[in-house]
Amino acid sequence: MSKPNISVVVPAYNAEKTIGLCLDSILRQNYPQDKMEVLVVDNNSMDSTAEIIKSYPVTYLFEDKIQSPSGARNKGIVNARHGLIAFIDSDCIADEHWLANGITSLDDESVGAVGGKILAYKPETYIEEYQDRSGVLWHVVSDEAHARREARLVTANAFFRKDVFDTLGLFDLRYKGAGEDTDICYAMLRHTNYKLTYNEHALVWHKHRTNLRQFCKQYVRYGYNNMFLDQKFYPEIVNEMHESADNHGVLRTFYWRFLYRETCRECCAVFPALGRYLTSFKRADKTALFDSVLFALSKIAFVRGEIRAFKEIRAVREKLTEDIRP
Repeated sequence: MSKPNISVVVPAYNAEKTIGLCLDSILRQNYPQDKMEVLVVDNNSMDSTAEIIKSYPVTYLFEDKIQSPSGARNKGIVNARHGLIAFIDSDCIADEHWLANGITSLDDESVGAVGGKILAYKPETYIEEYQDRSGVLWHVVSDEAHARREARLVTANAFFRKDVFDTLGLFDLRYKGAGEDTDICYAMLRHTNYKLTYNEHALVWHKHRTNLRQFCKQYVRYGYNNMFLDQKFYPEIVNEMHESADNHGVLRTFYWRFLYRETCRECCAVFPALGRYLTSFKRADKTALFDSVLFALSKIAFVRGEIRAFKEIRAVREKLTEDIRP
């Protein structure tokens, strides 16, 4: 059976350490070369990323007007010649059967997008190992998530029909470094008849954040962009938060939000984990302690990002209110 044509889109920013490995893995695919095109979008890199990309037989695109993964991916989508698009990040390495396996899930015409398996690439630090175990880049495609219209994919490894973007538009540019993939999936489940699915055989390895600073910054971005997701898809929640902030202040509002999610209780699991380790010094208890500490830090960073976004949203809201006052 003939393979369908597919466009592979790779956004890249200051990716000199990983882009070569990524492109090597794409060009080694067990897929007909005449059926695939590879578009690599340089998002105004300051290092040698551009030179490395141009040394490969791929299509080099440059995006310097919009500095974000959303803008880079949109550039790739607009220039893609084929009806199926595979997204992979510049810090990912694809299995040689990645394309061939992933594309099979799109034989089902009711499927609009497919998520592939993402594993850590040669984790060297505990933080990388934790991210692999905690599922920071896992897809959510259960029947329950579909019923709530909250199924989502991660564009570090995802296949989309181009028709999804023709119907819904491109990735939303308000998201900065996270959230745009969840946004397009939520929109697809609300405004098309397509569904999402998962293919564990479409495998890539991802180079996770290696140190605590990078780890926390990433979760700040997750929280920041999650607030814009709530504003777009659950405006009643954000409106209630505005009302609470008007009456009690932003910080108290987020303290209650923190408690409502039971995040406070979950973060406090650090203390019993510490007690178990100090009374046993077992390796398993040490791992559990480190996991609980990183979990707590991720939640605190997430809330910090939410607060920053919420303040920006309130500033815009207050300006609009002032503008319409007589």
